[in-house]
Amino acid sequence: MPDWAIALNSWIVQDGNYGDFSPGQRAAFALEFEPEHDLEVSEKDAPSVRHLREELYEVTATVRHSDEKFSVIDFGLLAYAQDPALPAGATPGQSVKGTVGLGVDPFTYFEGLASLPGAPPLIYSWNVVSIRRQGAPWLKGPAAEECSAEAWSTAPTVIVNGELWVRDPKRWHWVEIDQTDAWNDDEGHARYLLDCGLLSNEPPRHTR
Repeated sequence: MPDWAIALNSWIVQDGNYGDFSPGQRAAFALEFEPEHDLEVSEKDAPSVRHLREELYEVTATVRHSDEKFSVIDFGLLAYAQDPALPAGATPGQSVKGTVGLGVDPFTYFEGLASLPGAPPLIYSWNVVSIRRQGAPWLKGPAAEECSAEAWSTAPTVIVNGELWVRDPKRWHWVEIDQTDAWNDDEGHARYLLDCGLLSNEPPRHTR
């Protein structure tokens, strides 16, 4: 069974950072985290993680790195975010808690942050067990504008040629696929979930 569900947006592949992914593939990448809401300072509890849905996890994490460039938290795995991502004043050694989404590093870490002084190694090795693509159609133009503000907060939006596109929240579903096709799926705006098994608990001390 896969250990982790990790989000991947098609533009990350389109940028040339990775090739298309397929089940059975071994891959190496860091995790980027994005708080669903502001994280809170916690008592100094042991790191923990609980899967909620899709790429969302409820975590209690130890701050491992924090500076003006980026932060790293440890909830059993290490993941980074560019600031602001931590509560004000949170420093290494403190605990934070909240809900975070996990995504594939779009090379922000690999190409830049990894070489900064004090940057911890974050690139894990993974086995891609299965892949899902978001199957909800896009609402465009007037239909998107009519979508409620609440729907915008729960369904991804993009701007294409100045026009708002919103995923139809009433038709939200995932479709298992044989391979990503980042340039063609969803007119090049696909969102995927990589269901991955972790091959090593210790990220290597190299950038990729």
